[in-house]
Amino acid sequence: MEFKEAVREYCILEGRRIWFKKNDNVRMRAIKTFVDDHTCARETKNRLANKKWLACKLVKKLRKYPNLRYSETTQYFKTKCDLDLNKSSLTKALGDARSIVYGDAAAQYGMVRDYGLTLLKSNPGSTGLINAVKEKFKLHDWPTNMVVDLGKKLCTCGFWQLSGMPCVHACAALARAGKRPEEFCHEWLTMKAYNNTYAFYINPISGQAL
Repeated sequence: MEFKEAVREYCILEGRRIWFKKNDNVRMRAIKTFVDDHTCARETKNRLANKKWLACKLVKKLRKYPNLRYSETTQYFKTKCDLDLNKSSLTKALGDARSIVYGDAAAQYGMVRDYGLTLLKSNPGSTGLINAVKEKFKLHDWPTNMVVDLGKKLCTCGFWQLSGMPCVHACAALARAGKRPEEFCHEWLTMKAYNNTYAFYINPISGQAL
């Protein structure tokens, strides 16, 4: 495979287009004779420059220039390889390169809660608050759609505002965000409020004998 990638690299830089014959997983057809004299025009839209090859090149650029933009990548490949690239392929390649350099953002956010629990275990007595919730959701319901705002604890159905308890739409949004519905109930409905209500007691006093 290293030989194949070397041939790909050479052909892209030279602006040539070749086709690889199908090989099995182990063996590859060898080149016995190589003629480097060409009369054909240079290829500026080379299919050999696939998404994988583009991403591999962009990884090095991203590590050096973390804020690399799409327009800059287009200019980079045009200047270095004289390539006119498809916008969709280059955008996907840039996204793949960012995932390699910075990691998958969704996967990293999914580990935030585990990271917080690890910190609490290693630092007994500490407290931590993780607030990384997407606040607004649109749910497709019948006969109308509902909008849930987790930050303001609102739903267009009105049940959450009236009862203080998340409605079915809010519960669906909370499940999507990986949150527990009981954490979004009104404080008057919590066990803490219940215990505070009965925290006081009245001393008995002597009354009139019946």
